[in-house]
Amino acid sequence: MNPTYQGGNYLPYQPPPPPPQPPLPATNSTSNTNATTTNQSTYYTSPTTSYQYYNNALPSISDTGSTQGISQEPTLADYNAYQGYDGYYDYYEGYGEEEYYEDDGKQKHYHCEICNVMCSGYDNYFAHLSGKIHKRKQAVLIEAAQNKFNTNNRNAFRCVICNVDCSSEEIYQTHVNGQKHQKVIKGLIRENKPIPVVEGIQSVPPKNVGPKKRKDISEVFVDTVNPFGSENDEHMVEKLDQISLNKVQKNSIEQLVLLIEDTLFNVSRIIEEQHVANSVSGTTNSSNRLLRGIMRTGLLANDLLLKNDRRAHLIVLCSSIPTTDMLSQVTELFTHYVKKGEQTLTHKGKISVEENVREAGFSVSQAGIPMYICVSFTCSVIRQWSPGDLNYYSYNIPQNALPQDACLQALAEMRRTKFYQVKCAQYEWMTGVVKIVREFSNRIPAWSPLSDWVIILIVEKVFSSNTSEQQPGPSGALKALFKAISEEIILSPGSQLLDPCEKLPTDVLASITPLERQQLFASARYSLRQINGNKMANCWR
Repeated sequence: MNPTYQGGNYLPYQPPPPPPQPPLPATNSTSNTNATTTNQSTYYTSPTTSYQYYNNALPSISDTGSTQGISQEPTLADYNAYQGYDGYYDYYEGYGEEEYYEDDGKQKHYHCEICNVMCSGYDNYFAHLSGKIHKRKQAVLIEAAQNKFNTNNRNAFRCVICNVDCSSEEIYQTHVNGQKHQKVIKGLIRENKPIPVVEGIQSVPPKNVGPKKRKDISEVFVDTVNPFGSENDEHMVEKLDQISLNKVQKNSIEQLVLLIEDTLFNVSRIIEEQHVANSVSGTTNSSNRLLRGIMRTGLLANDLLLKNDRRAHLIVLCSSIPTTDMLSQVTELFTHYVKKGEQTLTHKGKISVEENVREAGFSVSQAGIPMYICVSFTCSVIRQWSPGDLNYYSYNIPQNALPQDACLQALAEMRRTKFYQVKCAQYEWMTGVVKIVREFSNRIPAWSPLSDWVIILIVEKVFSSNTSEQQPGPSGALKALFKAISEEIILSPGSQLLDPCEKLPTDVLASITPLERQQLFASARYSLRQINGNKMANCWR
């Protein structure tokens, strides 16, 4: 009979009496006390101790919860009866349903869908169900079904569009605002497909995310200071040596510039003597001198010249608005006196002077030097203000005056040179970073929209944002610049960079289109990845 429950106790299985043993050949041995000889045939009797002795010694299964010690393993029907099932077994309704088997002894293979195990026979299947591995997996499924996979909690935070379940409201709102969810919606709109809507989704209040927070520009100097130097520093110093002028070239240009300055001083003295001779009083004032001074500006003054540069700039400040007649007179006298100073140059070569009205001056070049010096004339009176300004005063423009745009540009170059000498020269690697970026603008099309003045302002903006006491090295400073551009802290859409040398608000980034900005971002990200991987040499290719 199968085991049953009576009074809450499990009665052990009572086996039937043993079947009769087959006869064995007769033997003369009398040592076997359990054998009986009848008609010269020997039969084995039952054991001395009956099964009831062992059954009484076994503990009750209801007390120990174990099947150890049973002389014969219970069947599947026994286990079902013990668990409270009527001839069938189902460990948890709705999860991993088992195949149901009657206790008819005909089915030989049993499959556990929880553990994906095939058992042959009742004994193996019952032993598997009683094992720790099966019970552990069963407990995990039951707990998950009761807690995490509750349908009442799932509907409120489920995205039907992406088929994603969220465990909280914040995670759900983050998913809705994410790129993956928006990409799926755009695809449905593009294909003219309906977008599913569920009441549970609509009931979730939107989270006040707000606009994207811009990073502080001072954060770009994080992890850029390396007091022991790095391999990237060596690559950058080597690159600066390759693109900068060598000592011989610098000396040749310096000698030519000194010759121009001395010649212009002599020309100014000759014009002043002629003016005194023609005046009635015979005296002159230094404030009324026609050529009041000469100034090196731009790349020449700030030591930013590269080997591929072909132009340097000198500006002559005049006491009155320069005219074409004055330009012709100065050019003629300059050509006469410059011939006398050719022998003083270290690099011997023929000097040529060419008048250039478009740039409000003339250009000087020398054979053997692949660069010409542009000399421009300007006057501070040309800078106009509105009538409401205190510094405004009217003036008369001569008919043969030089182009006003060129004169105003020359005044701006003078202000920018002073700005660089005051604000930028204090940073150690400012000049090196500007040279590297200028080399990028000459070689890489993505950086070509940046003019020399815009490059200086961007680099100065990055250097001035460093709040740490220790200045970064050459590669660290360049890394901070690329990081500021790649993270769209500078040159971001809608951002402005005002010109500090102009009285009226002037955005120097207004001429850069959105497409050009995106190309700059991509190029800066590539360079930043190379620096982070200690592969700065790839940036020069």
